Amino acid sequence: MTAVIAAIGLNLLTGTAGQLSLGHAFFLAVGAYGYTWLADHPRRSSLHPLTGLSLPPLLAFVGAVLLAGAAGAVFSPISGRLRGMYLGVATLALVFLGQHVLLNATPVTGGFNGRAVPPMAVPGLSFDDSTPLTVLGVPFGGLERLWYFGLLLVLIAWLAARNLLRGRPGRALGALRDSEVAASVMGVPAARLRAAAFTVSSMYAGAAGALLALAFQRIVPDHFSLALSMDFLAMIVIGGLGSVGGAAAGAVFVTVLPQLLGRYADQLPLVVAPGSTEPGLGGTEAARYLYGAALVLILLFSPDGLAGLRRRLRTPGAGAPPSPPHFRRAAVRRRGIPQGADTVNRTSTRSAALLAAALLVSLTACSTKGANTSAEAGAGGVKAGPGVTDTSITLGVLTDLSGPVAPLGKSSLQAQQLYMDQVNAAGGVCGRQVKLLVRDHGYDVQKAVAAYAEIQPQVAAMGQLLGSGQTAALLDSLEKDRLLALVGGNSASLLGNAHAQLIGTTYGIEMVNGLEFLAKAAKLAPGDKVGMVYQDGDYGGNALVGARFAAGKAGVQLVEQTVKPTDTDMTAQVTALKAAGVKAIAFSGTPAQTASLVGVAAATGLLVPVLANSPAYVPQLLDTPAKPALEKLLFVSSAQPSLDSANPGVQKLVADYQAKYPNEKLNQAIEVGAVDAKLMVDTLKAACQAKDLSRDGITAALRTLKQFDNGLGGVQDYSDPAKAPTQKTYVLQPASGVTGGLKTVQDAGTAVGLTEYLATAHG
Repeated sequence: MTAVIAAIGLNLLTGTAGQLSLGHAFFLAVGAYGYTWLADHPRRSSLHPLTGLSLPPLLAFVGAVLLAGAAGAVFSPISGRLRGMYLGVATLALVFLGQHVLLNATPVTGGFNGRAVPPMAVPGLSFDDSTPLTVLGVPFGGLERLWYFGLLLVLIAWLAARNLLRGRPGRALGALRDSEVAASVMGVPAARLRAAAFTVSSMYAGAAGALLALAFQRIVPDHFSLALSMDFLAMIVIGGLGSVGGAAAGAVFVTVLPQLLGRYADQLPLVVAPGSTEPGLGGTEAARYLYGAALVLILLFSPDGLAGLRRRLRTPGAGAPPSPPHFRRAAVRRRGIPQGADTVNRTSTRSAALLAAALLVSLTACSTKGANTSAEAGAGGVKAGPGVTDTSITLGVLTDLSGPVAPLGKSSLQAQQLYMDQVNAAGGVCGRQVKLLVRDHGYDVQKAVAAYAEIQPQVAAMGQLLGSGQTAALLDSLEKDRLLALVGGNSASLLGNAHAQLIGTTYGIEMVNGLEFLAKAAKLAPGDKVGMVYQDGDYGGNALVGARFAAGKAGVQLVEQTVKPTDTDMTAQVTALKAAGVKAIAFSGTPAQTASLVGVAAATGLLVPVLANSPAYVPQLLDTPAKPALEKLLFVSSAQPSLDSANPGVQKLVADYQAKYPNEKLNQAIEVGAVDAKLMVDTLKAACQAKDLSRDGITAALRTLKQFDNGLGGVQDYSDPAKAPTQKTYVLQPASGVTGGLKTVQDAGTAVGLTEYLATAHG
């Protein structure tokens, strides 16, 4: 629904007025954050205070649309005087400006991790699951109610666009697009009309953004990027420029396609399920190829998109190439219909009904019932909740299989599936087979939120939730749904949450322990400078807290540099650190960033040791040109032992993994996946013994594991959610020819000042 509304709005601007805009994502952000800020009340999140005006939700929704329109009106003096590529470049600046504001205006936006969205409510009806609603015996959850609210908005947007295009403004915009000189001669005020079109398009985007926020229930800045604007351009090109119905059809195609590919991957040729080692494409990659193919085919064979294709199929002589544009314009003028309005005038009421039916069929498949956390007695007298049947227990997995940490996500998932296969072969848990329901979020926080909303009603617990930002964005939902999640992002901000469980130590503890080693390796003296390169967000923020404490204890000065998760070139950061004269570097980022940081540092003569958090390294980096520098300069602080360890549990894991996945490269993520799986299985066994496999029963069972043997030589305590299960870390170093690409430099231990750190910091 959101995509349809936004695409119709962009089509008015680009398809009808002929104005190229790359800033549509900015106005969606204004609508989304505008609604949230207007409707929410002032409160404090887990990280910082948030402001809000506490307006009634319906009034806040209208206010968000007006805010987006006002933002478009502010930009209208520019949009009224520019056109084509020049306007496109100007609107591109809005996206980058918006990202800066969203990341830094934390009282309003929540910063990197975003903020939760208040539910919609109208007098007598709430659009969440707090109040039950049954119509003719059919229960309607919050998302179902919101879906019909969205359908109403789509119909309003559709009718408004049709009426606008059929009236004088539509005819004037079409004339202006075809020939500004001719339109001016006929008295059309070009600048004023372009500005008005831009403002109306912005209001459509604002409505779409507010609806998007309501659907996702949490919004984050990363979602409103240039990629989102490009998606909307693809929608209107695929659907057909100048056609309201075409814009809607293109929106359905672009948004539903990846969901269909992901859901039916096991039934489609050349498409494989997430985490599979079979040859083929993942759902996300397959969708990208299909987008590209659709765009190329449409530009070659149907320049007026799906709307034009449908028109030709219904016209005698269908299949013939479209006539040249100037012939079509001449024919339109002879009929007395302005260019750009001909498509709309041919759209019948029957077409609108067909489109509404198509939306109903396609999007209902994506709708989910509201959360039902109630438990009922099942087989063997065991209380069962969502995701638990008499024969199976379904666990959710949200991980990165296509983004910047995909090598870690894939290996961890494979190790988890390997352990579950072994457990199922031995009879399963509580007489039930354990299944994994996997979704790929691509390290995109908003995709993680959407995927969670899809799978949450179907799972008993989250067997893995990868990413600190993704986890932070879902904390409120996990608490509301009472859903236990084993998280692969070990930020200290997650400590104390009853339903989000770390399985190792925190990034701050890794830094405190690791920097004590680094101080010795670099022979640091009081007053020396140490670089600290870290990602925005929970991951890097927690590492920074630990680094600052360790620097203070050692008497050294930190030189801080920030990066985004999607950055890949560390040249600017290395240049700044070299100019500052640092003698060592601490790093919290992705593997690709590690290769760039260490490689550029070595190439520019900054030959200093680099200490990285555990997610920053994968052995695949040894296949890059940065290999010599990595083996010489890089050290990794990790709660997991190296894979060349003599520990029997590690050796068995390596042997089993290589037997199951002989063509996959080993990395430490397989230890994380194995511990995740073993911890979840032990938790389910404890819940079964207590005869309670409800969500609350599973969470309670986890807290009974005070001496959990992780199978890799470590004993962990999960009884207190406010404490990390372990505080010991290893120091490892890249080494080719060694299993897993890491060798042990220092065995597991803690820094001298760690107790003081834990007394003054959260973790």
